[in-house]
Parts: sequence; structure tokens; C-alpha cells
Amino acid sequence: MKLILGILFIGIGGYFLSLQAPWWAVLGLAAVVGFLLNQKNIASFWTGFLALDILWGGMALFLHSQNEGIFGDYIGGVFSTNGWGMIAYTALLGGILGGLSSLSGSLFRKLFVKKVEPVQPSVQ
Repeated sequence: MKLILGILFIGIGGYFLSLQAPWWAVLGLAAVVGFLLNQKNIASFWTGFLALDILWGGMALFLHSQNEGIFGDYIGGVFSTNGWGMIAYTALLGGILGGLSSLSGSLFRKLFVKKVEPVQPSVQ
């Protein structure tokens, strides 16, 4: 449930944040969500990865369809791919950055949690 909640919050909040703020502000949002949700490390990574993979891939697909793929094909020529390859690269890059941001937030929270050591019985 936390995974779906985190994906929705990062995805919807990230969309509206990206309309007004720089591209990296969404990564801060992913870190804050990773901090607040208190998930295990792998779940926190996948929350951020899936949210930003869908968000950046969807936005790249929308922009690609708006100009009939001209810009994506032009930039794709620099990277030896086509417009669809650039959409995949953009989605993958967004996913990796989002996953690492969410994981960083989760690990930052764990800095402040004390580990409870089990008490060893004393032998007399």
C-alpha cells in the first residue's frame, strides 16, 4: 500500500512541481516521500523508480507526439538512436534518479533511528 501511495504522491506532485520548478525539484520531492513513508530500502528505491519512470516517460512521450517526433529524432541522432529510444532513455534516467532520491530519503531517516541490541544473559 505504501508503494502505491508513494508512486501516486510522487507522480502527481512531481507533475505539478515540474510545471513551475526546475527538473531536479522532483528529486527533492522523491527524497521527502522516501523519508516520510518509512519503507525498506528496496521498496523505497522501487517507489521512486516507478514514479519518475512513469512521469518522465509519459512527459517525453507527450512531447514526442506533439511535434510528430521531429525533435526526438534529431536529438536521437546524437545518441545513435531514434525518438522512441530517446523516450526510453529519458524514462530510464528519470527512474534511476527517482529511485536513488527516494532511497536517499529513506536512508536519511534511518540515521536517526537507534538500533536496539539484544540483551545477552549473563552467565554466573
